[in-house]
Amino acid sequence: MNEKQVKVLCKFLIDNGNNQFTDGQKELIKHAVDQARTPQQLVEIIITSRVFGG
Repeated sequence: MNEKQVKVLCKFLIDNGNNQFTDGQKELIKHAVDQARTPQQLVEIIITSRVFGG
């Protein structure tokens, strides 16, 4: 998978996963995913959203 495909998958899971995010929170997380410049940043976003968001 390339970087773009991983980001699309992450955003799909944010929208359709088993989570308790509000629509506003989902948009903020998806924006952060779009802005991630390294794989490490992407992992940090995912971990942070899971720890603090559900």
